[in-house]
Amino acid sequence: MAVQYALIFRTYRFCLLSFLFVIFAFMRALKKYNKGGKVSKKIRLLIKEGYPQKQAVAIALSMRDENKLEKGGKVKAVKNNDSGYSSVMKHLISKKGGTASDYENLMNAIAYHETGSQQRMSSDAVQLVANPKTGKLEKSGVGRGLFMFEAGEKAGGVTAINRTYKEFKDAGIDIPSWLDEAYKKKSIDMSTLTPNQQRVAFLGNYLQHPKADLGKISKGTQSIRDFWGKYHHAGGASTDYKAFDESFKAYSKSNK
Repeated sequence: MAVQYALIFRTYRFCLLSFLFVIFAFMRALKKYNKGGKVSKKIRLLIKEGYPQKQAVAIALSMRDENKLEKGGKVKAVKNNDSGYSSVMKHLISKKGGTASDYENLMNAIAYHETGSQQRMSSDAVQLVANPKTGKLEKSGVGRGLFMFEAGEKAGGVTAINRTYKEFKDAGIDIPSWLDEAYKKKSIDMSTLTPNQQRVAFLGNYLQHPKADLGKISKGTQSIRDFWGKYHHAGGASTDYKAFDESFKAYSKSNK
């Protein structure tokens, strides 16, 4: 009888230890999962901001390694991290009519052309200029970002930011921290902004533009080609419409 009790006790102890080991392993896995959860949530936030998936993954992993993520994938010590894209789009539709897809198609078509074949749709694109000695194209131009707004004082980039800030203020839209900071600068490099921040600046710029009317795009009374040539490129007689037509044809084909 004593032998039987001893056997039962050993069996019970083995089962208990096995159960505790399983619980311990589960808790370690859960902890690891929760860490990964921060990364996955940040990736989703970055993709929502307009970053391509691969770039979003790389940024999120880098932020995790630098301990810059908090619960929910948020960035530590960031005030009003929203890009303001949904707010300005809602405001635009209320003011000019149309749909989000009308204006997104306009922005995508222009960005497709402006970024060129070598940096197609890259938010950190830099204008390519031919090196006078080698003839090779180098990232040395003043145009930056998806829409190639020029960097420099009183250039296109800072003008777009100033107009966007005014549009937000006039409409009573909460001004995002990134826009508040950009507004304080004398020059802005658009390639340092997220894709959606650049889109906000694009829309704000043309909502405050003295001649452009985004409503004509949604109504179909002005073509994207004409809008780009007159207001975005604004090169007058030197405007290369042929190059834009080729880009637009490729853009349209890529969306089929």
